[in-house]
Amino acid sequence: MDLIKDSEAVPKISQKDLSLKYGIGKATVCDILKRKDTYRTQYEENIGSKRKRHASSSKFFDLNELLFRWFKGAREKNIPLSGPILQEKALEFAKELNLPEFKASNGWLESWRLRYGIGFFKVCGESADVNLNVVAEFKSKLADIVKDYDPRDTFNADETGLFFRALPDKTLAERGKECKGGKMSKQRLTVMLCCSVRGEKLKPLVIGNANKPRCFRNLDVKSLPVTWKANKKSWMNSTFFTEWVKDINRDMRKKSRKIVIFLDNATSHSHNLKLSNVELKFFPANTTSKLQPLDLDTLIESDEDVDTDIPTEVQPGSDMNHTDILDLLTKLRNFSISKDSRYLDQTEQMISMTEDLIVKSKLATRQTTLDNYFSVQ
Repeated sequence: MDLIKDSEAVPKISQKDLSLKYGIGKATVCDILKRKDTYRTQYEENIGSKRKRHASSSKFFDLNELLFRWFKGAREKNIPLSGPILQEKALEFAKELNLPEFKASNGWLESWRLRYGIGFFKVCGESADVNLNVVAEFKSKLADIVKDYDPRDTFNADETGLFFRALPDKTLAERGKECKGGKMSKQRLTVMLCCSVRGEKLKPLVIGNANKPRCFRNLDVKSLPVTWKANKKSWMNSTFFTEWVKDINRDMRKKSRKIVIFLDNATSHSHNLKLSNVELKFFPANTTSKLQPLDLDTLIESDEDVDTDIPTEVQPGSDMNHTDILDLLTKLRNFSISKDSRYLDQTEQMISMTEDLIVKSKLATRQTTLDNYFSVQ
C-alpha cells in the first residue's frame, strides 16, 4: 500500500525510482500498479483485523463465509449476537450444506472469530463521578463499625433491575465497526440481594408488577424461594424495605444472632428503623461504585470453602506444571467464547505467556540433557 500511495504522490515518482526504493524489479512495480484497485479493496476489508482473511481450501469455507454474511446482516440491524447464537446458526447452515461432520465447537468458533476479526463489545455503558476523599474517609472508619461483628454477621444488600425480556448488552461485531443497539424492553423485576462476607445468602426480595402473575396461577406465592412483592412500577419502596428488614430481624432473633447490613442511602431505605438484632449502616452518597461490594461484582468466598493453596505460578515441587495451567486457561478461554467474553483478551495473553514458558522449559531441559551427555563423554 505504501508503494501505491507513493505512485500517486505529487510530484509523480517514476516506476524506476519506486523499484529502487522498495528493492524490487520494475516489472513487479508495474504489475502492482496494474492491480492497485484489487490490492486497495483487500486492504480496506482487512484493515480492522490483526489477522487477514484469505481464500481457504477448508471444507467449511463456504459455511464460514455464509455465516459471516448472515452475521453482517444481523449487525446492520443492530441485533446483539453471542457465541451460542452463532454456533446454533452455523449448525443450521451445516445442515443446509449437508455437512453432518460439522460440530460448531468452541474451537471452531474461536478460529472463525479470529479469521473475520470479530471482537466482543459492550453496546452501552455508564460512568459516575466519585469523591475519593469521602471513600477514603469511610474506609478509615470501617474497622470501628464492624469491630463488634464477626465476618459471618457482616452483610451487604443491594437492589438490581432484572430486565428479563431485554436483549444482551454485548455483541460480537467486526473490529472498527460501531455497535448500536435497538430499544430495550422496559419490563423488569427489582431484586434485593443480601449476602455476608462468608458467603451466606439471605432470602432474596423480588418485586414485580402483579400480586399474582399468570405464571403463578397454580402456584402458592409463599412457597417460592424468594419473598414476592408487587406494585405498579416494580420498584422498591420504604414499605417493602421495612417489611423485608423486619423479617430478617425476626429470623436473626430466633437464631440469637446480631448482624450489620451495609446499604446505599436510597430514599426507599428507611434510616430510622430500630431493630433488636439488625443494625443498618449506609454508604455515603454517590460512592457505591467504589464501596458497594454487590455493585462491584465482588464474590467473597467462605474461608472454609476456598483452597488457599492454589498456586499463582509453578512452584518447585508443585504437582501442577505449565501444561496443566495451559489446559485450565484453554478451558477458561472456551468458556469466555461461549458464555462471557469479559476476560477473553486477558486469557489469551496468559495462554500466550504460558506457551512461551513451556517452550523455554523444553529448550532448557533439552540443553541440560545435551550438557550432561557431553560432560559424560
